[in-house]
Amino acid sequence: MSVRMMHDAPSACAHTVAQLEERITVAKNQDSTMLLNLPRSIDELAATSQPSGVLHRLRGLFSA
Repeated sequence: MSVRMMHDAPSACAHTVAQLEERITVAKNQDSTMLLNLPRSIDELAATSQPSGVLHRLRGLFSA
């Protein structure tokens, strides 16, 4: 599961985009922050927050 960030997005636009996919969507504007498509279980949220970038994988290769 991945996270999508939207900056300066109207709330209606962010809600529509979030309905198109199951990814977690964070929409920020000057007044508020909306969190859409959050998982219902703590285990799913923990799996989402695991680092999975290229640098993290490279560090894992060389640290073993």
